[in-house]
Amino acid sequence: MNQLTHQALSFALTVKQQNFVVYYFNTRGNAPEAAMRAYNCSSRASARVMAHRNLHNPKVRAYIGSLLAEYNLGERSAQAIASGHGCY
Repeated sequence: MNQLTHQALSFALTVKQQNFVVYYFNTRGNAPEAAMRAYNCSSRASARVMAHRNLHNPKVRAYIGSLLAEYNLGERSAQAIASGHGCY
């Protein structure tokens, strides 16, 4: 089990939520693209809905915030995540 998976389990995230977070970072904050990949969405509209749900989920936000803090990714990024704003 890798470190991110182990940490995600402490936040009680589903596998798809974990994948969303990984893709969210890999796409540099492109939440709809992350949702398309994590949830196999059939449309961009569905992806935007899933992105919104994930970015407003307290567990997902806490996990993203903890990763931002752990990897020292910057105050501006942390504020954007904490406020629930992403690219969607």
